[in-house]
Amino acid sequence: EPAHLSERPRRKQDVEKEKAEVARLVDLARRCNVIVQVPTTHVGRITDYVQKSSDAIGTSTSESGTTYEVRVLGSSNRKDESLLFVHCSCPTVAQELLRSLANTAYISRIIKKTYVLGDGKRIVCSSDATLCTIDSVASEALELVAKSETITRNGADPTAIRIRISSFPPNVAQKLISSIEEVDVDNTISLSPTKASHTLSVIELASGGAYILDLSQDIGTDDYSWGTASTTKSDRICRAQHKIAEVFHRYRGGMLINELQGCVAIDCGSSPGGWSLFLAEQVKCRRIHSVDPAELAQEVIDREAVSHLQMTIEKAIDTLSQSLVDENDKIGLFVSDMCLHDMPEQVDRLLEAREKGLLCKGAYFILTLKNVRSKAKATIDQRAAEQAKRLEPIAEEIDMLFLISNKPSERTIVGRVCRQ
Repeated sequence: EPAHLSERPRRKQDVEKEKAEVARLVDLARRCNVIVQVPTTHVGRITDYVQKSSDAIGTSTSESGTTYEVRVLGSSNRKDESLLFVHCSCPTVAQELLRSLANTAYISRIIKKTYVLGDGKRIVCSSDATLCTIDSVASEALELVAKSETITRNGADPTAIRIRISSFPPNVAQKLISSIEEVDVDNTISLSPTKASHTLSVIELASGGAYILDLSQDIGTDDYSWGTASTTKSDRICRAQHKIAEVFHRYRGGMLINELQGCVAIDCGSSPGGWSLFLAEQVKCRRIHSVDPAELAQEVIDREAVSHLQMTIEKAIDTLSQSLVDENDKIGLFVSDMCLHDMPEQVDRLLEAREKGLLCKGAYFILTLKNVRSKAKATIDQRAAEQAKRLEPIAEEIDMLFLISNKPSERTIVGRVCRQ
């Protein structure tokens, strides 16, 4: 861009808007004690999980009358990755929250990083919420280290203090290290990425607008393994396996898995077989009709309960309905993650299986509704709701889920065929 254009003064309303945003983030930072770094596409879903999931968070009162609770205060609005600002009523609750998130595979694979902040955290920003320099952050960091209770109250030898810097975004760390080396002329602190005694967390709230600083004793390079999507056992066949695992975790309080043990299931569009493997290993279905013209992973084929019908779902429904012998052969669980161009097609196949007598009374269904024609959230929600409406005459206990594991264009509908 030509210099004379890049140097044009910014519009007053843009400056005021930026100041207001920095002020909002500073307010959230002052009130929070946990920060969770997540992809911007998942802010709403992670917020919903933390606020509503009984496994991640609960509000209770101890015998002494102390209330234990977790609240999401708000979030930043960055392009790719955002910050959730969370308030936990005490450090124990904060650790329980992080432990719950870390132990839930479909959540931990999405979270990038977490920060637990102490009472001594500092907010660095200018008085009018305009840009502050990295040098001012460095000076504040040195003062924080000098006055930190985690150092002074334990009588630690200052020469034994080694600090590693953990930052968001990552490039802030190198800038801060360079600035500290210039400002700290007396070498009062030692910076070390490994074998550190303390961690200095530096979180940029807005681009150069404000920062959070917090110093804590280092108890390990990483207490939790965040963002390990490709290494967990639960998705060794395909990452789509997280979808069905999440459904069973969330729907009906996680009790569905016990009710469906030993049932007959059909997995539509099953290749490479992640959902079929989950049904065999976790749900322990006695028979799984795994339907897909494509190949299945050998590990899935080797499962005794899995029968690969290498054909289209339309042909499979005809084949199975014609070979139906008695009620025990009927489908108790109909699942589909098929890649279809239109949402109605997913529901069409379920209705077809019911009309041909393939489903038992009270059979459950899990359908991934995929919309490839629009990226607008409101449009996707509306089209998914229309498909749920189609099922109301023949189904009950219907729940529409926007799973953590769903793509932005997907919704998952769960329910059961009417038992009458």
